[in-house]
Amino acid sequence: MTFEVLDGDECPVVRVVGELDLNTVPGLEEALAQLVSGRPSRLAVDARRLEFVDSSAIALWVRWSNLVGRLEIRDPTPPIRAGLVRLGLAHRLWLTPDPSPSPASAPDSSEAVVAIRPPAAAPPPGPATAP
Repeated sequence: MTFEVLDGDECPVVRVVGELDLNTVPGLEEALAQLVSGRPSRLAVDARRLEFVDSSAIALWVRWSNLVGRLEIRDPTPPIRAGLVRLGLAHRLWLTPDPSPSPASAPDSSEAVVAIRPPAAAPPPGPATAP
């Protein structure tokens, strides 16, 4: 994961690239602690190149939303957007732009709640037998 903080037109923008997870969240949180503790009226996360988030990333965003006036998650990928919507966080985290999907294009229940990797397959128990 890499990130940079940009001076946006209306607010600071945190551009995050790669994976934001249990291993990378602490570094991002520490690097932005001073900015967030200043309680800006608005903070944006540019998520267009964010490939994966886990619950620790979502928890970080919720913590930030409690400290800033408005936290925007800009251009999240469809699986990340769908997960945040299903968790009821779409308005709290201000997902932008709002695509306002029609019912026909809304995500169905077979889509991932968040971009979660499946566990590695374990080999079947017992000895292998030849046919």
